Amino acid sequence: MAQLSHLYVMDVDILNVLSAPLLSSLTINYLPQGSHTLSAQESITRFLHQSRCHLESLSVSAEIFTSAIPSRMFALEACSTISRLKLGLPPRMINGIVEAFTSPSVLPKLQHLILCISEPSQDECATILRMVRSRRDGGLLKLVEVQLMQDKYKHHLEEDIRATNGGDFEMRFEKWNPSFEDHFYLWHLP
Repeated sequence: MAQLSHLYVMDVDILNVLSAPLLSSLTINYLPQGSHTLSAQESITRFLHQSRCHLESLSVSAEIFTSAIPSRMFALEACSTISRLKLGLPPRMINGIVEAFTSPSVLPKLQHLILCISEPSQDECATILRMVRSRRDGGLLKLVEVQLMQDKYKHHLEEDIRATNGGDFEMRFEKWNPSFEDHFYLWHLP
């Protein structure tokens, strides 16, 4: 797999037997099936560490997040070059996951953040906005897309999103597009 640059997986167990040093784009649409010896996050972390790749794009579904916050995974050298991150955020874990991204030392080259959220509370929306402002003020983050499963949750964010925009930064709503559809964009890559 030495020449592999783009990878889409639905079962993280395959990562336990792969190494891809030239990998630049990874999409993980994890569908829990049966018992696993490692958690999804542990499998991903081990794969990235072993591959010693430098990702530019990472897309992960909400199912990879267990009770643990992914700080260790995103602190890896392989993630230090990510400029595009698409995250499925599971209900009741949004605050912890989002707070892990507040520090500009985590994913320091992040320019494009896509958040897929099914049912955000007002508190979770406030946490997301704090993180976005922190990253925006750090200077690198240019675009944040918020994808809500249901439009009825837009009212939690609409006014604040408008207030956040300005300069060379934009935050906007986009159509719901979960990570299991991400492999379609691979067909259009050069």
